[in-house]
Amino acid sequence: MLVQQTFVRARRSLYGRIFLNYRDMSARKWTTCSCTVCRDDAIPSRSFPMSNQLSNHVKPSTTVDQYLNSPGTLCFQLGFPLTASWRAHILYCKASITMSSMQAVLIKDGKGPIENLYIGEADKPTPKADEVLVKIKAFGLNRMDVSQREGRYPPPPGISDILGVEFSGHVVDIGNSVERWTIGDEVFGLAGGGAYAEFIVVPETNVLKKPGHLSWVEAASLPENFLTAYQALILVGEMKEGEDVLVHAGASGVGVAAIQLARLHHAKHVIATASTSDKLNWLRSLPSGATHTANYKTQDFAAEVKKVTEGKGVDVVIDFVGQSHWHKNIDSLAVDGRMTLLAFLSGAEVPSFNLLPILFKRLRIQGSTLRSRSKQYQADLIKKFEENILPHITGSEGAGKVRTYIHKVYPWTEIQEAHREMEANKNSGKIIAEVV
Repeated sequence: MLVQQTFVRARRSLYGRIFLNYRDMSARKWTTCSCTVCRDDAIPSRSFPMSNQLSNHVKPSTTVDQYLNSPGTLCFQLGFPLTASWRAHILYCKASITMSSMQAVLIKDGKGPIENLYIGEADKPTPKADEVLVKIKAFGLNRMDVSQREGRYPPPPGISDILGVEFSGHVVDIGNSVERWTIGDEVFGLAGGGAYAEFIVVPETNVLKKPGHLSWVEAASLPENFLTAYQALILVGEMKEGEDVLVHAGASGVGVAAIQLARLHHAKHVIATASTSDKLNWLRSLPSGATHTANYKTQDFAAEVKKVTEGKGVDVVIDFVGQSHWHKNIDSLAVDGRMTLLAFLSGAEVPSFNLLPILFKRLRIQGSTLRSRSKQYQADLIKKFEENILPHITGSEGAGKVRTYIHKVYPWTEIQEAHREMEANKNSGKIIAEVV
């Protein structure tokens, strides 16, 4: 009988979860799984009140380990009299417990051109004590993904080498110490890597509850863009009400987020740069869009800044471009101005420049990254974002003071086309892939 071959222990958590520990007597090893207490509308109404009694889906002599490693039936039920007043069904999905592999977007030879991207098999991650396992519905594309694919931006040590840092989906498993989340929760979150996949594990502090008014696609568009913009503009750039802001790559995901956050925090002028008139017109048309724009290919954006600010310059610059914009950025900054550097799309080396303006204008220039930050830093940042920014965000058709704008959605089977779209710099807003 089952009770002769395995021990089963159960305890109820604060959130109504049941944690079960199985010990295979032959292996002398405990295996911990977590499951949800079923509801009448989720699981058939039959109950098995006797502890350690299997349903008729499985022969009584079948051990847990034998069952989980056998093909066929998807699930089985165990009933436990947890208190005298109530008892629960526990649903185990064999697929989610026993699958050791998953599908993911991989890179042939570890790095290379777009053509090296393909969907293949990878190890399915397992959550540690303070982590959650999420089944991904959608993930966002970012320029760092291109850099990593080309071998120029490796993931931090200990992080999955699968591309992708933002996602949305369902929680399907949790670690023993997780308190906030339960299986089935709809979430979106930030990761150091691994989001181009069917499943991902992240610290429980790196996911947020998906607002009901946001779609899976919209939720997946938020983490990297808005957390990066919030960090760069408010925490690093220390933007204050009434100040002037210059945002480069204005039509990118981070650019659009930064523009709107500047408006949310009552900037006087928000000047954005982009490469086409269509993008510039679009940025000015947004409800909380740029107040002024400049085409960096055909205009001197520093001159436009001086014109808009009546010679003062801007208080904060958010720059992704680097080398080609350096001199004009320094010229654009006001006394006591701050510039946050997020990337170097045009290159990281400036052949020569005059240091005097940095001294005389008391400029502060600071680099900012997010992916390589500590778990505690990211947790603190996410909490601040959740409290101060998330309540204002809706989709593009909503009435939020801040909105997320989706450029295009691809099935993940077309990941090569999605990367081509991003590399061609065609997007105004976010590019998203759905796991289908």
